Amino acid sequence: MAYKPSMKGIEMKYAIVHIADIHYKSNEPEGVSSVLNLLLEDLIHQRKVLADYTFFIGISGDIVFSGSETTAYENFKLELDKGLENVGLPSSTRFLVPGNHDLDRKVIEKNFEKYKTDIENNSTSESDFNNFVDRTEDYKFENYELFECEFADFGIDCNTKGKGWEINSDLGVYCLNTALCSFGGLNGIDDEKKLAIYTRGVIEWCKQKATKTNILLMHHPLEYLNSMIQFFGIRQCHNIGKCKGWSSRWYNTNYSS
Repeated sequence: MAYKPSMKGIEMKYAIVHIADIHYKSNEPEGVSSVLNLLLEDLIHQRKVLADYTFFIGISGDIVFSGSETTAYENFKLELDKGLENVGLPSSTRFLVPGNHDLDRKVIEKNFEKYKTDIENNSTSESDFNNFVDRTEDYKFENYELFECEFADFGIDCNTKGKGWEINSDLGVYCLNTALCSFGGLNGIDDEKKLAIYTRGVIEWCKQKATKTNILLMHHPLEYLNSMIQFFGIRQCHNIGKCKGWSSRWYNTNYSS
């Protein structure tokens, strides 16, 4: 998907490709491989059509089917890394965020009841959840983070909560982790309307950055967030931009799990 934002009638020379929900499996590479090959073929075509554009690619989560399998990340990297480089999309052009499939369920399983209680007690209030995240060490994205560090220059950057990036004076990207309190489908628990995000980091980044166009990259659609976070979280980011007098545009891109 080519994405060409513009501001005040002036076309910005960026094309942003967005993909998600690849669900790569090491033991079933055939189906995914054909899709990835088609993606690379289309990128070659798009690069020719938009020859004067700077290309980026955003991969918004669920890269592998199971974040517990390090070999899945390794094989995915082997399969796609070189191909993207060959079409002019090296690691310096890639934005990544994790999805619920990218977490390591084995980490949650080790202390399931405590994890469940902590999430239930801390995820309904924005400030409580932010404080909880600040004081908690979270290892369930460790496999994903190791992969991200090797595959892409822009992502949550081993920060788990999310991170904002100023690509240049025109373009900013905030890579938000919406799976912080996901169960990854463990024990049949559905995440819909239960997820919370670390809004503190997004808000601070909004205050500091003045890039003309900003992209919020996240895996889950807003309806997967709990009602408190929906109201005080993402909308507050937009309000900050308005009250600071920015001419910024936020492009929110997400997929369901």
